[in-house]
Amino acid sequence: MRFLRIIRRGRWQKRPEPDWPKDSGLPSDALGDMQTSRCRLSVYAVTDAIDGQRVATAMAGTREGISNIDYAVFEDSELESLGISVQHTPGDTPDDGVNGLHYDLGDLTARRLAQLAEIVSVGEIRRMAWSDVRAQLVDEIRAGLVDAARIKPKIV
Repeated sequence: MRFLRIIRRGRWQKRPEPDWPKDSGLPSDALGDMQTSRCRLSVYAVTDAIDGQRVATAMAGTREGISNIDYAVFEDSELESLGISVQHTPGDTPDDGVNGLHYDLGDLTARRLAQLAEIVSVGEIRRMAWSDVRAQLVDEIRAGLVDAARIKPKIV
């Protein structure tokens, strides 16, 4: 299975800057995008039917305003061996199809979270420009995929 996590792309880029780690490892700033609650991290599955762009668009619909949205898509193949549990739980976006793809990655410790961040970092990191997010939201509202009543007024 592949999972999606909303991130801020600049935190995940490995690049030579004076204040970046010298060993080219994952910058510690990336952990700021891995905020947990009750030792769990919220993610959404990505499927053939519901791709990363639709999931990211649904999540953008929960925000106060429209902006670029960055996300990472990563494989779950190593989670079990790290002791990370995967629990299917309801999502909370204006797209009920996406809500059915929500999972909590659990049993997280600081060490497991850092290992998970390494897995996320080798996944695909993508950006949707704010104009694409808005256009996609409008298209999905028209198609009946997104409930416009559950979106903040400043979004569309």
